[in-house]
Amino acid sequence: MKDFQTKDTEPAPAKESNSEKKYESFLSPSKTKAGWKKPVVALILVCGIGAAVWSGYVISQRVKKTNKTPLSENNPSEPQPVADTATIYKDTVATQIVPQADPDYKYVLEVAKSKRAFKRYNQLKELDWNVQLETTDSIQFKLFMKLPVSDTSKTLDSLMAMTGKKVYIEY
Repeated sequence: MKDFQTKDTEPAPAKESNSEKKYESFLSPSKTKAGWKKPVVALILVCGIGAAVWSGYVISQRVKKTNKTPLSENNPSEPQPVADTATIYKDTVATQIVPQADPDYKYVLEVAKSKRAFKRYNQLKELDWNVQLETTDSIQFKLFMKLPVSDTSKTLDSLMAMTGKKVYIEY
């Protein structure tokens, strides 16, 4: 009977030690190996940057060599052939082409009654705007600017932002 009781009360050390090892592996920091990876990565990185810089230098030198002209091509001692313009333009009449000025666009800034129109006209003139005033029936006045042809959408956006009102083009 004594042998039977001793076997039951005796703990199994192998099973407990295995479970303790599993928990310890999660909780305790792992042992680090030799730190040789960082210097190798840094060396590869430095070599890569050096190769890129060197290849850029080689390519730029090749481009410089191809852009240089040999001395034999630019030799000033060789006479250059001169075209005879009298034979080319013998029977032609010279016409002068005058480029026509682009028409100005009429940007209407505001349509208002007389009191508001004159007040706004004077405000804009004080700011050195090239604003003009126009009316057809002496009740409603148009405040407008004539500007040269350019990027009309950009000009419209700029004028709307500066005046705070909708601006449109009148042709």
